[in-house]
Amino acid sequence: MPRKKRTTQDRLVTAAGGKSARPAPSGSIEEMIRALAHHTDADAAAALIREQAGHLYDAEHGRQHAQLELEVEAVEGRYQQSDSRLRALDAKCANTTRDMRTSARHLPSADSVARGEKNEGEGGAPPPDLAIPYTRWALRDQISFIMISIGLVLALGMGGANVYANLMASGQPVFIEQPILAVFLSGLLPAGSTALKFISGFFEYSRTKKRYALIVYILTAIVLLAWCIAFSLNFTGVAGGFDWDTVGKSDGKGPVLVGLQLSAELLVAAALFLAAEDISLRYAPHSFVASPEYLNASRALAAHEKTHKVLADRRSALVGQLRALDAAREAVINQHLTAYIALRSRVTQGL
Repeated sequence: MPRKKRTTQDRLVTAAGGKSARPAPSGSIEEMIRALAHHTDADAAAALIREQAGHLYDAEHGRQHAQLELEVEAVEGRYQQSDSRLRALDAKCANTTRDMRTSARHLPSADSVARGEKNEGEGGAPPPDLAIPYTRWALRDQISFIMISIGLVLALGMGGANVYANLMASGQPVFIEQPILAVFLSGLLPAGSTALKFISGFFEYSRTKKRYALIVYILTAIVLLAWCIAFSLNFTGVAGGFDWDTVGKSDGKGPVLVGLQLSAELLVAAALFLAAEDISLRYAPHSFVASPEYLNASRALAAHEKTHKVLADRRSALVGQLRALDAAREAVINQHLTAYIALRSRVTQGL
């Protein structure tokens, strides 16, 4: 059989020679202190007094202590979740651009600038910057802008010409009799490229605009690669010979090549539009306003900080009450131990 755990009372009886030195105290703890003052094992007697004083305190305040522990545990879980959200919102605000650049509606005139007049924006916003002329652009941006503009004009022209050529080559009587219809239809592709460029103006956040431009660039690269493959399959070049057996026959590759070529011209023109806009915005007149993304994040952070502060105050109050109960328990135990030590000292001196 397993050995039964010995309590402090059992050790007191053993230290007294197998018999209790005093009858078991049935009154208050003061009577227990007087009963144990003559015991031979002072440490065991002090341990029993400490244990008994703790039990008496728990009997009076144990329910309140247990309730506080449960409340602290519940509030602690909510506090940790709130603290995690607070850190996430704070990190979002730190990683979000505070100001965004926007085009100015009213630019200061040269005369007002010469007179030193201020042209403040609405609501006391900082005055917009003057437009920087092309001659004062960085040389790299000047060359890049010229090359992009030339490529853009060529891409738009090639897209329209490609549509016109395919319409006229189709042999449809309506286009042969009315070539102007083919001209109008060929303008659809350049218009589509322009529309893809202006879609970015409807995005509220600058980060979303950058992602949109990146998606356009990636799609352009993919379509161009597919067009290169389709082109090489349709035109073998100088390395291949002329196959007379395929004259007048269609293998289905032609429509795929035409579709990829039109898609490539559409996306290339849109990508060049975005690249030209990115360069021009560096030197365009602008003013800085608070970023909507940052405003939303800061508002959410401020609102959560208030909720978090209420929760933190509640947590602090509960933890403080719990620690006060623990401190009061130890104080009561120390008072009884002090009384026991004083009484035992007097008894020892009287012997």
